[in-house]
Amino acid sequence: MRKKTVSFMADTIFWYILYFLPIISYLLFCFSEPIAVGSSGAIIPFSTYINTAYNFIQDNFIFTALNDIFGANGVMPLGLDSALLLYFSWFIGTVIIHLAVDFLLFIPRLCHKWLKTFCQGE
Repeated sequence: MRKKTVSFMADTIFWYILYFLPIISYLLFCFSEPIAVGSSGAIIPFSTYINTAYNFIQDNFIFTALNDIFGANGVMPLGLDSALLLYFSWFIGTVIIHLAVDFLLFIPRLCHKWLKTFCQGE
C-alpha cells in the first residue's frame, strides 16, 4: 500500500470509531456482565446507558435544536426516543469537529504547497 492509502485508511477508521463511540462503548458495557446487569438481572437498555454515560450532550445547541424539531413537542414530532436524539447530536457534533480539524489541517498543507512552488524556481 502506498503512504497516501495507509494515511487515508487510518484517518477514515479513526473518524468512524469516533462516530460510533457511543454504540461501541455500550457494546463493551454489555459484555462486562457484572456491571451491565441491573438490579432486576436484565441488561440495561441503550437509552438508559446513553442518558447516564453521555448526559453532557443534552446541554448543547445541537441536541436542543433536534429536540425542538423532532422531539415529542417539536415542530415535526417523529416520536424519537431521547437516546436516539442524543446519538444524533453526538454524530452531528463529531462531524462538525471533523470539518474543523480538516479545515485547520488544510491551511498548513496549502501554505507548504505554495512555499514549494515559490521556492522551486530559485
